[in-house]
Amino acid sequence: MLNIKKCKNNNYFLLIKNINYIAVLIAMMVVLSQVMRIQIILRTSIPLFLIPVFISTFILNWYWCLFIGFVGHLLVDLSLWGFTLGSLCWNLGTGLLAILLRIIYLIKCHNFWKIILLLLINY
Repeated sequence: MLNIKKCKNNNYFLLIKNINYIAVLIAMMVVLSQVMRIQIILRTSIPLFLIPVFISTFILNWYWCLFIGFVGHLLVDLSLWGFTLGSLCWNLGTGLLAILLRIIYLIKCHNFWKIILLLLINY
């Protein structure tokens, strides 16, 4: 019995690990597609960049949330209409929004100690 449970837990862990990799790839594809497309109206890519942020709040660790939110906006700002102090604040705000959503999700699950560990170590 113990071996079967251990095997099931191991398969579950591998599944979660694969989902993490897939989510990172999807998020980076969204980032790259937004960088490559021509924008008619400035800042139209903001809602599309929030998609990988929302995905990452439920699947990825908080540092991936920050990375995707920051790099996504940074690449668009640099490539399309220039980098300013305001865009830097927006980049950091997007990453912090992802972390906040992750914390809210964990609070809803009543995992207080998970929140503490999430903030103290790399989860």
